[in-house]
Amino acid sequence: MELALRISALVALASFAILAIIAMFSLRNVTVFVKDARESLKELSRDIKELKNKIASSLDDLTGLKGQVSETLTEFHKLQGKLINAVDDLTDMKDETLSLMKSAEESLKDFKSAVNTIEDQAQKISSVITPFTKLSEYVYCRMAPPIIETANIVSATSKAVSVFTKVLSRRKKDDG
Repeated sequence: MELALRISALVALASFAILAIIAMFSLRNVTVFVKDARESLKELSRDIKELKNKIASSLDDLTGLKGQVSETLTEFHKLQGKLINAVDDLTDMKDETLSLMKSAEESLKDFKSAVNTIEDQAQKISSVITPFTKLSEYVYCRMAPPIIETANIVSATSKAVSVFTKVLSRRKKDDG
């Protein structure tokens, strides 16, 4: 009967130890995965911000170009009085330039909208992963202390049983 109790205690102790080790490795792997995902999202967000800054710079350059084109059109209007024969050609050129600028503005607006959509998607992905990170940290914080405490109790119990067994075996030798 005593041997069966010892074997049961050892099996239970081994089961608790294996369960604790498996839980710790699983939580560690989840934490590593979440950290890798967070770093990838940060890199993606940084790349998107760089792209957005470059696009904003391009928009500024195009705005400057638009200003220069507007100045050029003003100069052509000043020359209009002197160059009556070229008025029709200049009007056609002005209409084409304005059409091109409108087309360019619409294209840039579409591109800016696409970049904003990509940034929104990156933020949505980040908001999906954040709860899992918090969950894994919460689960670890809630599970680790009881597992460690249980391991300490099992270890102390094992030592107590060992000492008690040694004391009983000495008494049997002394009595026998």
